[in-house]
Amino acid sequence: MRLHPPLVVAALLAATIGSLGAMHRAPAAMLDEELLEARCEVAEAFLVDMLADDYIKEDRRLIFITPEPEKISLGSAEAFTETLHEKKLLNEDPFSPLYRQMIEDIDRSPMDDCNSLTSFITNGPNASRFTTKKPPPTNFDDDHPVIYVSISLPVISEDNEEALMLSGISFAPLGGGGSEVYLRKNKNGKWLVKYKHLTWVS
Repeated sequence: MRLHPPLVVAALLAATIGSLGAMHRAPAAMLDEELLEARCEVAEAFLVDMLADDYIKEDRRLIFITPEPEKISLGSAEAFTETLHEKKLLNEDPFSPLYRQMIEDIDRSPMDDCNSLTSFITNGPNASRFTTKKPPPTNFDDDHPVIYVSISLPVISEDNEEALMLSGISFAPLGGGGSEVYLRKNKNGKWLVKYKHLTWVS
């Protein structure tokens, strides 16, 4: 898979993503329905992009979607905030508000929140690539019977033009990795993946 991190984000993520600057938004339990729909649309755009990847195309195993474990990917919010203050980076990165949203949504799952995403996986044009049946456990040395893909609930900028989310993919017990994914709307209003920045590997 292609990874193209811009320098400004790569520098920030070197310390592991955590809690950042303030941004006013609705509490998780009161998430605006229109905003939630937009965020679910971003997740669907990511899955479309993922299915176009040559490696995924060649591996014909079914794909099982799980929530991305943000608590692992994001690390300690308190420790990271302290690190940022030391480096005086807290307000310097333009994506700070989006990282803040990620922290606030740490326990949200797009699979629970997004009916449209469930429909995409079960009834969409690519439904034959997905399974909703949880596979049985396998031995550590065996390849997974499915491709595990984890996704977080995407977050969207105030101007509704940029989005960030976390993703992970696992083909075997020690064959996978995770990424921070940046998406941007094109002139036709379609969400497109612009880059993926590696956040973990196994």
